[in-house]
Amino acid sequence: MPPYKLPSLVVDHVPVEIRLPTGRVRGNAHSYTAFAIESFLDEVAFANGREPLSYRIAMLGEDIRMAACLQRAAQLADWNGGSDQSGQGLACHRIGDAQTGGRIACVASARAGEGGLRVAKLSVAVDIGRLINRDSARQQIEGGRIFGMGIALGAAPRWRAGLPASFDYADLGLPSLSDCPEIEIAFIASESAPADPGELGVAVAPPAIANALFSATGLRSRRLPLLADAL
Repeated sequence: MPPYKLPSLVVDHVPVEIRLPTGRVRGNAHSYTAFAIESFLDEVAFANGREPLSYRIAMLGEDIRMAACLQRAAQLADWNGGSDQSGQGLACHRIGDAQTGGRIACVASARAGEGGLRVAKLSVAVDIGRLINRDSARQQIEGGRIFGMGIALGAAPRWRAGLPASFDYADLGLPSLSDCPEIEIAFIASESAPADPGELGVAVAPPAIANALFSATGLRSRRLPLLADAL
């Protein structure tokens, strides 16, 4: 569920039989629901001439913990409002309910270049309640960010006659060490109950990168991976 305080909300679940074997992806359903919500919200803000950070904060209602994450991520990234061609994109997500859920906000800084989109930096603020092991939490967030980059910028699997035509990891265009951006993480001090950081980084990476892509190029991608059809 989105972290925003909405006066009316309906969620429909429509199972579809695709007749292909599937497996679990890190982030579970959060990997694509966060992308849909945060990309759409960015579109709405842009269509109404609103600055994306203040627009989100105004919709949060009483979730001051998420507002703190948004403000801290913006501070880390020297957020300039996501103005035209700035190459900055903002997204946030909560996993769990308002009382016990973990929160994350991210500003992706990216630029378009030869061969696609280059993510230069990911500025992240996280509230997972009382920290039990800071190093482990940081590693979970960093690893999730890179996995989320793969979802956003990797190559779509190829299929032929209903069968996979991609058999090697090299075919999937996953991020290599040289592709990894600078990642800056700030943990928000909290005495709330600890929350699991394992999936948070994955969920918020694709929409932040998608919104950075729009800021850098004017291209709005509404599906993952973002550059399946190239720039």
